[in-house]
Amino acid sequence: MAVKRAEDVMEKDVVAVSTTTSILSTITLIENSNIDLLPVLDDGKLVGIVDSDTLRGFAIKHNRDELYAPIKPLIKAPIFVEEGDEINDIIVKVVRHNVTRIPVVDSATDMKCVGIISASDLLKSAGGRIDKPG
Repeated sequence: MAVKRAEDVMEKDVVAVSTTTSILSTITLIENSNIDLLPVLDDGKLVGIVDSDTLRGFAIKHNRDELYAPIKPLIKAPIFVEEGDEINDIIVKVVRHNVTRIPVVDSATDMKCVGIISASDLLKSAGGRIDKPG
């Protein structure tokens, strides 16, 4: 059986924000999309990630006017995989970083974000090959 890679299971329609997107708009996008992590892109290139926990913490500690500021100060270093990375390596990275979604980049184009992989994409790609406890 052929080894599956990121490009085989990634979703190509990426919901993302830019460094200038407001914190409030980012919170709204995360809530409406029912996701907990967004890639942050500049000219299509991955520059970081922002997650719902960080946004929630900021919203609790700051007043509503501060939510109109750009997302830039809340951006974390990018966690990503490349199109050719094997599924097993991606699973290790997802577990290590405790994320449920991970951006996929094309390193040949200097970090252009070409997709995203969710935990459910990884489970589907396992195709029942995960041993049940017991």
